[in-house]
Amino acid sequence: QGKGYEESLANIEATYKKALQEYTLKIDEMTASKKATEDHIEKLHAVLNKGLSQLKEEHEQRMDTSKQEMRALRTELQETTELLDEAKLRIKALETELLCSDEKQKAIETELNEVRILNDFLEENYKKMQISQQKLLDENNLLQERYKETLDEMATLRNH
Repeated sequence: QGKGYEESLANIEATYKKALQEYTLKIDEMTASKKATEDHIEKLHAVLNKGLSQLKEEHEQRMDTSKQEMRALRTELQETTELLDEAKLRIKALETELLCSDEKQKAIETELNEVRILNDFLEENYKKMQISQQKLLDENNLLQERYKETLDEMATLRNH
């Protein structure tokens, strides 16, 4: 009876040792998997940070370009406004002169028509430049919104 008890204890001890070895193996596998996952997360963070830096740099370049275009457009708008004002004054002067002088009437009418044509052209260009300016402002605002959204997404990814 003592021998059966010893065999039984030996079997139980062997079963426990085998189970302990299996659990130790599983723990080692899980530790290795956890380490691989942590390494992968580190690599992802590095890629995300690099992407964010590139995005920020591109955004700043676009903003600088947009600002330069806006300055150039403002200058052109100012010049066009001045030309429009001059053309309007010239039209008024020509209209007054037209009323005063019958002899010069045909020459003045011709010049008046040329100035009106120039005025129409300048007004059309002025409208186009206003539209371009608005488009640049809208694009600038859209770029800023996208940049903020990307920063928010990157911050969310970093926190996970």
